[in-house]
Order: sequence, then C-alpha cells, then structure tokens
Amino acid sequence: MSTILLTERFIFQYFQCIAAGNKAISSSAFHSAANYLRTGISLLSDESWVTEYDLSIQLYDTALEAFVATGQFETFEAMVKKPLTHARCFDDKLNIYHNLVRYLTVAGRSEEALATSLSVLDALGERIPMDSNVQNFLEEASFVKELLRNSSTKDLLDLPFMDDHKKVVSNNWNVSSSCSLYVT
Repeated sequence: MSTILLTERFIFQYFQCIAAGNKAISSSAFHSAANYLRTGISLLSDESWVTEYDLSIQLYDTALEAFVATGQFETFEAMVKKPLTHARCFDDKLNIYHNLVRYLTVAGRSEEALATSLSVLDALGERIPMDSNVQNFLEEASFVKELLRNSSTKDLLDLPFMDDHKKVVSNNWNVSSSCSLYVT
C-alpha cells in the first residue's frame, strides 16, 4: 500500500476519533470520549504537528478536556506539554490553558492555577496588579460608577459590541477561570 493511501487512512481514522470523542463529550460520556481521543493521539506521529497541525491540536485539546472531566490526571499531566510546545499561536493554547487551570484547581494546586491564569491574562495584555488593596478597589469602583452615572439601561444596551479580539478573549478568560480561582 502506498504511503499516500496509508496517510489518507490514518487521517480518516483521526477524524473518526475526533468525531466520536466530540459526540461522546456532547452526550456527557467523558470516559468514552477519553478513550476515543487517546486512540486518535496514539495514531499521531511526531511529524503530525507539521503535516496535520489542525488535527493534532484539536485531538489534544479535546482529549485534555475529557481527561480533566474524568479525573485522568496522570494522563493529563503526561500529555499537556506537547500541545503547549507545538501550538503555532497563543489562541491555540487558550483552551489548553483553561483545562490546565481546571486541572490544577481540582488537584488542589490553587497557587499554580492562579499563576497560570495571571500569565495568560498578561499574555493577552491584561495586567492584574498584585499590590491591590480594598482602597484601590473602592477607587476603581467609584471611577466606574461616575462614568455610568448619567447612563440609562437603554444607553448601556445600545453600546456597540466589543470587537477587539484580545479584549473579548481576555473577558472570556476572566469569566471562565474566575469560578476555578474563587477557591484560591
């Protein structure tokens, strides 16, 4: 059998594993998803990060989510570094970092979860001051309140949607990670 046919067959198998894994996750069958996705990852070669990048990142991303959901922490730890190393851009790492924060929180490693979250926010251009205190918070809250003083609910609802990609991602990151970090 030619190399091209073998490659096409493996790619078809990868997609089958991703499709089965996604379907299992959408049905809350995380153990089945983890098994399908682990199989898909086992079919990947080292060159797949070059030849089949999108497939590789998607397999790892989805598998890591399933591993966290099923408590397969040793498997998660063994696999999380590879997509973080091979990701071509920061956006491709975001969900992996999200699952890493979830894992660290569940594993009782809250300080590492917080440090990871702060590092992601920093990479997104959102610096969180570490020397904040109640007085800083009250001053900022007062400033925002003053900005909104003459605004009606309708005024606020009529504001344009945020279209700065980094700001949208930062906001989504804050919302999704804040629950995990609340315990910190």
